[in-house]
Amino acid sequence: MTICVSVVAGSQSVPDDLQRIHSLSRELQRNQTKLSASLETLTAQIANMSVVVTQVQNDLGEVRQRINNAPELVSLPQQVKDLSKSVANWGSRIQDLISTVDTLKQQETTLTQNVSTLEVGILFLYHVPLSPIRREATIPALCADSWDA
Repeated sequence: MTICVSVVAGSQSVPDDLQRIHSLSRELQRNQTKLSASLETLTAQIANMSVVVTQVQNDLGEVRQRINNAPELVSLPQQVKDLSKSVANWGSRIQDLISTVDTLKQQETTLTQNVSTLEVGILFLYHVPLSPIRREATIPALCADSWDA
């Protein structure tokens, strides 16, 4: 009888176990469906990446061909660097030139003022009566003397 009781007890749990197995089976099917969809998405992404890699390889080949056909492109970065240094050098020279021009303008102003002073002195001398002029006399002194006379 113990054997019968244990068989009966064991057989009573069979429907619960079958239900659990059925639920697990459905869950596995859903997981398999999700995995299958994910695998399809990954496959499509890999295919797209393959297309992109192929395009990049083609473009790289075209760039290499263009560089081979135009070797001056290889030296272009160095030429740009040299040009940049040259432009900086010219900028420095221009700054020096600006400084020199400013100095020359100041000298020109001073020279113009000196010429004006000389012109005034010459006009004064022109009006000075003809008399012996001492060598130590200065133009301002002569000018003052001519106005006094």
